Amino acid sequence: MNFRGSTGYGVAFEKAGRNQWGGVMINDVIDGAEWLSSKGLADTSRLCVVGARFGGYASMMSVVKEPKLFRCAVSLNGVSDLYSLVSEMRRYIGGSFLARHIGRVSDRKNLRENSPVNHAQRIQTPLMLAVSSEDSVVNPRQTGRMHKALKTKGKAVQLVELPKGDHYLSRQANRKIFAEALLAFLKQNLSESTPQLAKGESAV
Repeated sequence: MNFRGSTGYGVAFEKAGRNQWGGVMINDVIDGAEWLSSKGLADTSRLCVVGARFGGYASMMSVVKEPKLFRCAVSLNGVSDLYSLVSEMRRYIGGSFLARHIGRVSDRKNLRENSPVNHAQRIQTPLMLAVSSEDSVVNPRQTGRMHKALKTKGKAVQLVELPKGDHYLSRQANRKIFAEALLAFLKQNLSESTPQLAKGESAV
């Protein structure tokens, strides 16, 4: 999905996504899924949203904003807390510039409102969280906090841990772990004959 904020479609299109994490960028993902369904190109009853990094955030936020649209969701090294992300980014070279595309620390209310970790109670679909233990771009605690929030709310969540993994899933062993877990998760939640995870169930 080439949501607003994507590069390669001109400066105006990229700028339209600035400070829109949780806003138009997520709306475009949802609108795209609904468009595919309306055209008969996707089965509305078997949609799953999957993404890594920002895409992981988009997956989580999509099922926060539209709890009934997707049958399942998957996040790989995704961001769950925008305020925490922006606060940490400011400590790195170039971090303040990147943070301006997401939001300023002073805009705490908006950042928290658009953070999936603060809306775990709204999520109604099974969610798989995959996390690399040595991710130096998105702190692994982002996934850990989301997992804890979902467990606390009794939601269906599966945690997949990728040992010695980095942000980009560079290790072959971790690519295999993730691919196998993803295929099993999709089969479990998109197959009409296979029951979904029960609420509160967590598989590692």
